[in-house]
Amino acid sequence: MAAETAWRVYPVFRTFFALARCRRQLEGVEAVNNHVVFLPFPSKNLSPNARNHWAKSASAKKAYRQTCGWHANAGGLGLINADALDVKVTFFPPDKRRRDLDNMLASLKSGLDGVSDVVGIDDSKWTITLCKAAPVAPDGMVKIELEWTEKGAKAA
Repeated sequence: MAAETAWRVYPVFRTFFALARCRRQLEGVEAVNNHVVFLPFPSKNLSPNARNHWAKSASAKKAYRQTCGWHANAGGLGLINADALDVKVTFFPPDKRRRDLDNMLASLKSGLDGVSDVVGIDDSKWTITLCKAAPVAPDGMVKIELEWTEKGAKAA
């Protein structure tokens, strides 16, 4: 059977040849991956403005770091083979109180360390973008969008 006849008769061949053509076109293009993780909103004990005893703050940070690590792991995130990450953080506060983005980021620091433990990339190699959204849930949440390029990907 000639390739031309197979092309008309079997749609599977059409798909196969189209995928092979796309693969040839994409060789040399960087493979960009992304993943989204939802974390609980940080407690008030993690705020830099909270005046807690150091032991209370330390235990809250440790618990939040573990919780965020578990959420990231349960959300399907694992070790990432990349040199750096682009991270977009969107805060969904639990209420309509006024909050500063810099204080919310400082409250999230131990949570980002938990995500860093899961992905295996130090957070000093992250590029972070911050956003604040309207309240969406009674407990609030933090949406973390990760984007990275695989280490072995070829550059265009």
